Amino acid sequence: MERPRKSPEKARERLTSAADAGMAAVPLVDLNDFKSINDTHGHQIGTVVLAGVAKRLRASTPPAGTAARIGGDEFAVVLPGLDAAGAAQVARCFLSLLDEPVPGQRLQVRASVGLVDGDPRDAERLPQRADAEMYRAKREAKALRLLSVPQMSSSS
Repeated sequence: MERPRKSPEKARERLTSAADAGMAAVPLVDLNDFKSINDTHGHQIGTVVLAGVAKRLRASTPPAGTAARIGGDEFAVVLPGLDAAGAAQVARCFLSLLDEPVPGQRLQVRASVGLVDGDPRDAERLPQRADAEMYRAKREAKALRLLSVPQMSSSS
């Protein structure tokens, strides 16, 4: 099985091109304890898990949105025209899909999501804010899955 390719540039380009929408939300997803899956089950199973997560993330992303793997077990979603409340609905959909074990595996995968919204022309700052929210979410309540309190507007 092919490992999902990393494409942080794709997410950043999509964010910049969303400027016409006037608003965009950026959920950033990080898998919890993914290293233990690789260490316990091997990298081949880790690749299957990443592909399954990517498929579920794409399935929960609206047609105008873009989902991309940006690092080892991190994914970003660009949602033009949505605020953080709309992005929270997308994140909840993704997390509910994540409740189902990866086909062929009995592994339960959990994720932390940080989400923010703001001016899509701020293609550098929005992902940084989403990253900070995601790490805050991980610290506050790792077992809860969706952990970030949505922030409205880019003024924060």
